[in-house]
Amino acid sequence: MQKHESKKWNEESLGVYYSSDISSVIEVSDYDLDWLINQIKEKGLHYGRLCLHNSIDDLLQIMIIAFINEFSFPIHRHKDKVEAYTILKGECRYIT
Repeated sequence: MQKHESKKWNEESLGVYYSSDISSVIEVSDYDLDWLINQIKEKGLHYGRLCLHNSIDDLLQIMIIAFINEFSFPIHRHKDKVEAYTILKGECRYIT
């Protein structure tokens, strides 16, 4: 994987990136996904995310999360939120 820079994403916290363009449409390319995976590897993280919403306060939060190693989120529930998963590459085990 080649190393490349992105001025399109601002790191808000470790491994969490928001678009530098606050327009209503945020395009995510293969280049952006490769860039995210590169950032995760460089920082020694298990995962990172591109947030497609503008603020942590937004009612609907959409993000692309990339995992580079086998990783488990602790089992959790949201009382007032819904989660949905779409796998773009690889596999996922969802335990209810």
